[in-house]
Amino acid sequence: MSGGTIHNELSVLVWFRVEQFDLPHYIWFLNDVNDAKSIYLVLTGSSSIEVNYRNEGILLFENVPLKEGTWNNIGYVFDKEGTSKLYFNGVLLQIIPYFGIGIPSSITTNYINLGKGVSGSCKCSLADFFIYTSALDDSTIRDVAMSRIF
Repeated sequence: MSGGTIHNELSVLVWFRVEQFDLPHYIWFLNDVNDAKSIYLVLTGSSSIEVNYRNEGILLFENVPLKEGTWNNIGYVFDKEGTSKLYFNGVLLQIIPYFGIGIPSSITTNYINLGKGVSGSCKCSLADFFIYTSALDDSTIRDVAMSRIF
């Protein structure tokens, strides 16, 4: 991925292990150039994850089987039709159709934070962060997620 490029599709995968459910846990945070808009993934409960499009909207994914002290792989895909998908350990958990918000046009590859966000940090371990400028398909997500088993 080249630095500073703007994208209409996005796939983000990360391995993480929650040490303690002292919420919220910010896993990743993609900022725009002026920090006016961003996208971030945050654990908001022991079984819920938000993908937050700051200043525009929030996607809530529920019934995510997270456990303390266990390595998990979370994949988030946003495709050109605006569909959002959440994967857990390579398995598609939930699809949210286009909800009227796209990836902010000013999101670039120059501003990525891992393990911290606007109001806190992650009490977890992070490993193998992948970001793609395309919407990966189910089999590719599964292959990437399963490429590292802890």
